[in-house]
Amino acid sequence: MVESRLGGVLVLACLVSLAPSAAAATHASERPQHPARPASSSRIVVRGRPGITTASLRKALLARGLSLGSRIPHTRLFAVRTNGRSPASAIGALGRSALVTGATPDYVRHAFDTPNDPYFESAESYFDTIRVPQAWDLSHGSRAITIAVVDTGVAPVGDLARQLQPGRNVVADNTDTRDDSTVSHGTLVAGIAAATTNNGIGIAGVA
Repeated sequence: MVESRLGGVLVLACLVSLAPSAAAATHASERPQHPARPASSSRIVVRGRPGITTASLRKALLARGLSLGSRIPHTRLFAVRTNGRSPASAIGALGRSALVTGATPDYVRHAFDTPNDPYFESAESYFDTIRVPQAWDLSHGSRAITIAVVDTGVAPVGDLARQLQPGRNVVADNTDTRDDSTVSHGTLVAGIAAATTNNGIGIAGVA
């Protein structure tokens, strides 16, 4: 892949050989990314103060109607059963306890930002080459950046319909930028660059 900056526009000229089916995206409603959410309505997580003994923490929690569960290995975090209280009520009951430094609902969190697009897996080796999954853990790109794809044109498939800007056919010298490749190569490259990501259809776009 060769890239250069011309007048503030990022230009990509790519040669890739993914399966042609990766360019064909079906129309479907987008699925939101999965936010962190409570894993349990009957459990919270507390952080014990340095040096606190398990026995002391258990006693303090029992006095507040809570039950100490297991410790999360290599941390000062403990699972705590709320015994019928809501997580918010259980956290409030701890107040300014001298034995804990913090409490939170028991959330489900995703360690890596991996999209649910079905063709991501078949293209993963290409994404891994340029370390895209690691980049997604830091940023999902910016709408302030325009990407110009120099290729066979682009078909307005579902994954790209909202991202396309007017283009130019430099061969015919007109504005007909429909993909005239038998393998939809330009559409595929545009999809890798900018397809809607984590919507459960098509491929995942780098940006």
